[in-house]
Amino acid sequence: MDGDLRLSVERHPDYFALYDLEHDPEEQHVRAFEKDGEVEGVAAFLARDALLGGERVRTAYMSDLRFSDALRGGKVLGKVFAPEMRLAREATGAELFYTVVFDGNGAAQKALVKRDPRWPDKPLYRPLRRFDITSVLLAHPPLPRLRRPYRVTRARAEDMDEVLAFLQRDQRGRPFGYVLDEGRFERRLRDWPRFGAESFYLARDGQGRLAGVTATWDAFDVKRYRVRAYRGAMKRIRRAWDLAAPLLGGTKLPAPGELLRYAYLTHLCVPSEDPAVLAALLDAAYADLRGTGLCFLMLYLEREDPL
Repeated sequence: MDGDLRLSVERHPDYFALYDLEHDPEEQHVRAFEKDGEVEGVAAFLARDALLGGERVRTAYMSDLRFSDALRGGKVLGKVFAPEMRLAREATGAELFYTVVFDGNGAAQKALVKRDPRWPDKPLYRPLRRFDITSVLLAHPPLPRLRRPYRVTRARAEDMDEVLAFLQRDQRGRPFGYVLDEGRFERRLRDWPRFGAESFYLARDGQGRLAGVTATWDAFDVKRYRVRAYRGAMKRIRRAWDLAAPLLGGTKLPAPGELLRYAYLTHLCVPSEDPAVLAALLDAAYADLRGTGLCFLMLYLEREDPL
């Protein structure tokens, strides 16, 4: 992953461990592309039932599309894209596929999304959501809590039935919403490392009604980011932060070659779209994560979303 902060992604203890948390082996269709006897590319299709327009459909998420320099270029993908998608459909039974294509990834935009008369049978892409991955640096000490109309507490095991019902109502209104109420949620609580009822934050209004939910998850046991280099603005930011971190009680950014520790904000659900609910949840999560050795809290925010 290139940029001012150059990172590489590592999967641990093996490539499939991350997939196994959510998908049985028969739901994983993974293809390797070889050249001269070496694996130079990979693509994964992860199948599940999803909620779309109130109906249940079989879908697959196209993930981890990676090619080495030996196979880069739209010509290779142009030739194999359509037949590989047909194979994935036969293997998974999926009726619809979805994926993420980053705005800044020009090669992926050209190879996947743009039409090319040379490859008329390439799958058709339709944009669904535009979003940003926002990284909150766990830097300064928590500010004095603003008075908010919501009270946030950490969840307990006995809260999970209420949380599941709350999340499932929200998923019914989302495109490709998750079917959580048939054991998937319990599987996450059981199988995701460093994750459980205590990972959840619950925001309640003055009447005690649930107004928002989120959870934090450190994916270190299955997925890691390793810093390769600091460049451009990140060189200056790192120097300044490393001087300030001991004074503020924060965690210094790792040196090149070291792992960058972070947490995801996941299971975020605020049906009212009231920013004050998200602010209250973030206040609580930030205060708890800071000083734990983590550097960032990463969250997904849709563009044009009130949150």
